[in-house]
Amino acid sequence: MADDQSTLWLQYLEQVNTLVALQPGEALQAIYPFMPWDWGGQQPVVGSYSYEQWSMLNVVPGAPFLNTNTSPAATSGFDRAYQTWMNTLAIGDLASDSQYLKLQQQVYAAASKVQGDLASLNNIWKNQTGGTGPTFAAWLTSNPGYSAQLTTDENALSGLQTELANYQTEIESPLQQILSDYNDADYQTGVTDPNSQKSIQVRIWGTTPVTPYTYVEAITGNNFGGDATAGSARSFSLNNSSSTYSYNEYYAEGGGGLWDDFFGFEAGGTYSHVDWTQYSDQYTVNFSFQDLATIPVLPDQWFSGASIKSFANGPYSTGFSEFESGSNNFFFGAGGALARIYTALVVAYRPTITVTVSNDFASFMQDKWTAEGGIEIGPFFFGSETSGETTSSKVSVNGSDLTIASTANWPMIIGMKSAWTVPPNIAGGA
Repeated sequence: MADDQSTLWLQYLEQVNTLVALQPGEALQAIYPFMPWDWGGQQPVVGSYSYEQWSMLNVVPGAPFLNTNTSPAATSGFDRAYQTWMNTLAIGDLASDSQYLKLQQQVYAAASKVQGDLASLNNIWKNQTGGTGPTFAAWLTSNPGYSAQLTTDENALSGLQTELANYQTEIESPLQQILSDYNDADYQTGVTDPNSQKSIQVRIWGTTPVTPYTYVEAITGNNFGGDATAGSARSFSLNNSSSTYSYNEYYAEGGGGLWDDFFGFEAGGTYSHVDWTQYSDQYTVNFSFQDLATIPVLPDQWFSGASIKSFANGPYSTGFSEFESGSNNFFFGAGGALARIYTALVVAYRPTITVTVSNDFASFMQDKWTAEGGIEIGPFFFGSETSGETTSSKVSVNGSDLTIASTANWPMIIGMKSAWTVPPNIAGGA
């Protein structure tokens, strides 16, 4: 077989797709690397909220694969895209209001500068680090000049967005209520930015159950750290002939062009690729989970899905449209700035993976795990037994079977479900 990483990922996603109930218009997104679902820990404070929760959920899904190391929500937030959509509507007097149109153009120019500088900084980070080692966010923190540049741009954008929003609320329009909800402090909370250690105000997203600890207690029979005796065990298998996940209907063309390695080793910040084609041209990978769950996700009342669909047709200011139209900046449908919204987390508790290639490959992988301390398979990182409760695991070999079993105490977020923010068949979409 060809060592095609995208094929392996798409085979894996198709199998996960068979286990999660997708509603019409919903799509699956792989998360790499997995994120431990441990928000709030074992003693969550009632009403508390974490930066990790916000940054994980406040994203506009734009591709079937999300690398969480390089996609900080602070620069691509769903709430920002939603506000931009509201600000580009030209309802009532707005379409002919010169002051509104002037402010709108200033916001657009400031937003373009943020995105342009962010893209430039991301390229500098990749050139300096090769995309490995420190995450983009950590690298940015260690380069205060670059960080200050981006902060200045974002502050300028924020100030202009506030000025535009304040001006718009002065004008009678059907958008008054959703603007009020968007700016309502009751639907916002403070979290600590781990990079600056400063408290920032963010808009709230929730899950059901509210805390991961509640979920773990339920599936373990109130035995945190134990096996999921009350869970719903799930499993699947993929091999050379497995079908692949089709995502083109939901994401823009080329949206899945950048896939990370499906197999690799990592230790001490150093990553190495694994090419199993040197051992065999056949493979089987079996996945089993003590529990695999779909955890519903909802934004708080700052977001109104019903209202956004009602106003999806606009009218829009010059240069903007609901769906793709010429050179306009568009919001809905594949590739749109506000195309999709997360509807659920896909979480896995204590996965066990058995890889069958050859005896030599199994021995090689076991030896590397012992020496390096960590194996990556798809979104999963399996560390040594002393590596910590979110990655600890055990590895064994039986002939050509390499079996890796997680002993982690917390579930892993391995994927996301998303839906159209506005279905393409609404507002005349294709």
